[in-house]
Amino acid sequence: MSQHRIVTDPQGNVAAHGEDRSLQGRGRHILHLAFPLFAAAGIGAGVTVLVLYLFTYFVQPIATEFGINESAVAGALSIYLAALIVSLPLAGMVADRFGARLTIIVSGLLYAACLIWISQVRTPLELYVAFAAAAVLGAGAGPTSYTRAIVSRFDRNRGLALGVALAGGGVAQIILPQVVRPVIAEEGWRQGFIMLAAIAGSVALIAGSMASDRAHGRADARKLGGYDLRQALETRVFWMMALAFSCLGAVLAGVTSQLVQIWASFGLDASAVPAFQAVIGASAIAGRIFGGALMDRVPARLVGAAAAIAGALGVALIAGGNVYGFASIAAGIGIGICTGSESDVVSFLTSRFFGLKNFSRIYGMLAAAFMTGAALGPIGLAAAAVRFGYSPMLMACSGLLVLSAAALASLKAPPAWKAEEIQ
Repeated sequence: MSQHRIVTDPQGNVAAHGEDRSLQGRGRHILHLAFPLFAAAGIGAGVTVLVLYLFTYFVQPIATEFGINESAVAGALSIYLAALIVSLPLAGMVADRFGARLTIIVSGLLYAACLIWISQVRTPLELYVAFAAAAVLGAGAGPTSYTRAIVSRFDRNRGLALGVALAGGGVAQIILPQVVRPVIAEEGWRQGFIMLAAIAGSVALIAGSMASDRAHGRADARKLGGYDLRQALETRVFWMMALAFSCLGAVLAGVTSQLVQIWASFGLDASAVPAFQAVIGASAIAGRIFGGALMDRVPARLVGAAAAIAGALGVALIAGGNVYGFASIAAGIGIGICTGSESDVVSFLTSRFFGLKNFSRIYGMLAAAFMTGAALGPIGLAAAAVRFGYSPMLMACSGLLVLSAAALASLKAPPAWKAEEIQ
């Protein structure tokens, strides 16, 4: 007859039968290892991906219904980005205060509610207000919260875990248009936003319930060592990272948003642009995963610098008019690797240099720096290209990526946070 040992806690309460406890432990370990996949789904359906990647499919039908030009509709996205830049650091403060799980679930449901609101708007002004509200209230259901949960759980394989999670944005960019575009075409843009709300809300509930600030059953991440935001802002490291990531955001958003115009400036057929974008997308996914794994073995600052150099070479190839054949593929791979690695690098370096105590708010500030560059890059490149032409301005963009690489490579080894007790 088998014997079952009763396990009690220090107060004498029954904790679990020995065998049951072992099974529960294995189950928790499996869920621990699987969390980056849930985080990938959450990031792909979150505030920094869902609307941004799909907005282009909504512009024309919204403009037609409201009787306004498409640039006026695009103003809603500009407002969304501006609100997101302000909201990401605030969302980080909320996640540090209340934990990733609660932040993701509440913010994800509020984001879904705002998407439903957008589907019901009747005037352009209401459209702008609803987009701003979606960015502010949904900011907690994004990378700041999911990466907090990951860096709290993983240490030895932190880079790989971050790479898998952040690859969710690239996968969503491939899958979601195939799902949403037919709905918009057949049932209208309003039904399209209702579908986005259903995706955002359901994924936030599932992925958020899997998130935890507990370091795989050990120390609470909120009790771990690290800088507060004021201390981080006083360091050279923070500002070098902010410089690097704002340059990355400006160049990557500027170049990828104007590929059709760049192709036209060289007198080439813009029908080749989608294939080039596919190369960038596939390379970005690979760059996130393999770049993340590489950071577990090589200093992350050097991985980030190498990725920026790859992007610089890719942009330089385009600047020389090499947008066909093998050179075009090589350029797409270089830009894709750079695009894929930036998210891994900023989150990994933030956790290593500044610790986990206030990870989300510091990461939120650096993410805001990246998005500020991303908001200004397309405007700046388009205006400068009108005056100087695309070729010299693309060389200038390549130079900015070299500057980004130099800033990252100049960082010294991060401190060791003795309070960390994570796997």
